[in-house]
Amino acid sequence: MEPPKPRLDRSDFLHRGLEVLVADGPGALTAARLARELNVSTGSFFWHFKTVDRFRDELKTFWRDEVIVGIISDAKEQAADAGKVLDEIGKNIRRRGAHRYDAAMRSWAETDHETEKIVRSADQLRGDLITAVLKDAGANPEGARDRASLFGAAWQGSQEMKPDYRFKLMGLITNDSDSS
Repeated sequence: MEPPKPRLDRSDFLHRGLEVLVADGPGALTAARLARELNVSTGSFFWHFKTVDRFRDELKTFWRDEVIVGIISDAKEQAADAGKVLDEIGKNIRRRGAHRYDAAMRSWAETDHETEKIVRSADQLRGDLITAVLKDAGANPEGARDRASLFGAAWQGSQEMKPDYRFKLMGLITNDSDSS
């Protein structure tokens, strides 16, 4: 007798959705593909999301709320003091490969207006949260906003920027010698 499969929840589909988006773009975000990758029936997918469009909408907000905000929130909890939060953000991005999701979301935003709106709101939220972290660490408001913008640009990356250089730039901004 086979052991019962663990029950999947919405976040299992959403995490896998981010990986599918990175690998093959938004067109690959289908119920059949996600069910196959998670070794469940499409009924399981539809139990959680009802439609593929609803899943795609939730994936966009999941990226913003769980990946962007989650990495920053986790770093605040992990850091020994306010001055180390940016270091922890950089480490979390590297550990989780979160820069890949940014690139995939930005690519999707080029062809989808709703995704573009989510990406813009995520960029604003990321900037505000990182600015607050820098202010808490003693940076002046103008310098904090400038450093947050630079850090956000490194996190977002670009198609032309190699990942190792992106991490090196983030390390220079945060004074994290492990990134060099």
